[in-house]
Amino acid sequence: MAALQADILIAAARDGACNEVSRLLRNKAETTAKDAALLAACQAGQSEAAILLLQEGADAEATNKAGSTPLMLAGRGSHAEVAVVLLERRVEVDSQSNTGSSSLMAAAYEGHCVIAELLLNACCDSELVDDDGFTALMLTAQEGHCEIALLLLKARADMESKNLDGFTALMLAAGKAHLEMVTNLFGCAADIHAVGDHNTTALMAAASEGHTAMVTHLVQMRADLEASNEDGFTALMAAAQEGQQEVVVELVRTAAHVDATNNDGFTALMSAAQDGHEEIVGILLDMRSDAEVCNQDGFTALIAAAHEGRERAVALLVERRALLETVHEDGFTAMMAAAQHGHGDVAALLAKAGADVAAKARDGSTAVTLARTAGHRETAARLEALAAHFSRQKAKSQRLAPTAAPQEDTRNIEELLANLGEVAQAPAKSKTSKKRGG
Repeated sequence: MAALQADILIAAARDGACNEVSRLLRNKAETTAKDAALLAACQAGQSEAAILLLQEGADAEATNKAGSTPLMLAGRGSHAEVAVVLLERRVEVDSQSNTGSSSLMAAAYEGHCVIAELLLNACCDSELVDDDGFTALMLTAQEGHCEIALLLLKARADMESKNLDGFTALMLAAGKAHLEMVTNLFGCAADIHAVGDHNTTALMAAASEGHTAMVTHLVQMRADLEASNEDGFTALMAAAQEGQQEVVVELVRTAAHVDATNNDGFTALMSAAQDGHEEIVGILLDMRSDAEVCNQDGFTALIAAAHEGRERAVALLVERRALLETVHEDGFTAMMAAAQHGHGDVAALLAKAGADVAAKARDGSTAVTLARTAGHRETAARLEALAAHFSRQKAKSQRLAPTAAPQEDTRNIEELLANLGEVAQAPAKSKTSKKRGG
């Protein structure tokens, strides 16, 4: 019976049914029921019901299962009248929930300016942090609530505090493309060059997320184009790896170094080729990025693309005359890399472009033996037929006898290429498109 009465009281408080709340309170509702009813009333913005419950002994500092107090719930819901009632009773303004959130953080995150101002006037602590290291300023910056940010800055909130990922308010705003917020923070002397735990900058965050307008804005504010994170990635490399075409155009337009290398010796072009972003490959080649740069393992953009089976990127690099026979540290060519990983379509493309099917790595392996060892039998068989075909063609042109070859394959070169590998159709060359950054 008591449980039923408690549920009825909570429902009445939530609905603002003050007469019903008064009647139930006269029947001596249990204290726990009163506290739960107060939480429900504050969350729903029912100030009159909250007053009745407080007058009857409900605890203004009660918490729900998440550790939220009545003031936090009122702040989260932008219920200013309820917040005023609670603040007049001098409740603790800096209580924190189970996740470390405070009333001010809740209001800042949700964008409730009136509540934030009430709390700041009540001298709440603007530098409290939640379990992820976020302050109220970081939360409101991330969500783009400029009016609240200005209130916090006026209250001297620390702009350079960092969350557990090492991100400042400006970096969080940049990563979410909040231009006005970044402008306001920068105008208050926030550090545009601040770095996170992995040496990530605001420019890198914006670039990797594809926020072209923000990238332009940060560059205009003289963000460092060549700053690199702990892996050696610049903003251009990050954008290229993530396939952010418009950002790449904008960064190249503003003179970012196209052939800078990360800690693995990869350029933006190599990363784009490896990840199959052929439009970006085209843009970088147009901007004279060097397709023949090798990293410490001997990977070029072509070998990286072939290794991952990025057919369109390979086609574009071949079209732009990337060297076909460059070898990495094991003596592998792009053809061998494609064969070893069963990328028959890429192998066909390279063969048609003139790559040497019979070339040998340092250990004597060929594209055929690499494909066969890796279990790509169909690719190996077709490559073997191609090798025989090229051997006959060479012998014929030199009027020499052909070298020993596998069983005669009477198909012509186009048939061999079309059926090479696990993909039963020869690839078409890709077309690159260019966009200008916004």
